[in-house]
Amino acid sequence: MDLDSVLAAGFALVGPHLTERQRRLLYGAFALVVGHGGVTRIAGLADSTRPTVARGKAELALPPDPTGRTRAPGGGPKP
Repeated sequence: MDLDSVLAAGFALVGPHLTERQRRLLYGAFALVVGHGGVTRIAGLADSTRPTVARGKAELALPPDPTGRTRAPGGGPKP
């Protein structure tokens, strides 16, 4: 069994249980680990797009939000 088939199966198994942001971060982390050409390779294996994987990779370079918020303050429906 090769690495590509293992990664593709893992993404298919875990992906539906993650939020959009969590998926981006997962794909971005694997793209960083793969190295050169990782964004394109992971996007193909995860059945995602290159901009999604690249955005996840960029988000990993930012410090985590200490509040753990999903939305920015003031987001959501207005009272």
